[in-house]
Amino acid sequence: MQLIPITTDQEEMQDYLRHEFTKSVFETWQKLYPVWGYNPPWVGFFAVRGADTVGVGGFKGPLKNNTVELAYGTIPEYEGQGVATKICQLLVKAAIEHTPSVFITARTLPKKCASTRILCKNNFKKQGLVDDPEDGPVWEWLWQGNLKITNFAKT
Repeated sequence: MQLIPITTDQEEMQDYLRHEFTKSVFETWQKLYPVWGYNPPWVGFFAVRGADTVGVGGFKGPLKNNTVELAYGTIPEYEGQGVATKICQLLVKAAIEHTPSVFITARTLPKKCASTRILCKNNFKKQGLVDDPEDGPVWEWLWQGNLKITNFAKT
């Protein structure tokens, strides 16, 4: 699996926009880039496996106080195949390759779910409950270092 940066060029991105989910994500990033800027690696990505776009991921804004928040999602028909776990892993790798001392955070709903398991697999530790201005009460997670590169059978 590889992460393809989502650019502002719709024609360049056309191969990744075959699914309503990815079209929606592309449109969202087009609204965010004018606010946050387009500063790789702190951008959005399509996750591609072979010829298939299987998910998305990215960083919620540029590096701020040496901290960045990541987010990810899987196209529904690819759920349960380790896709989001691998996207999370690749986002962590991109962040630490660019800024080795970076603090990487993530946020989830305040309950055990697929996202909490994904973060645990990628060595994130729950820090506690915070109030997110967009999502309300959420758990905040912090990456604990020690990136484990995993080759998932289907990723």
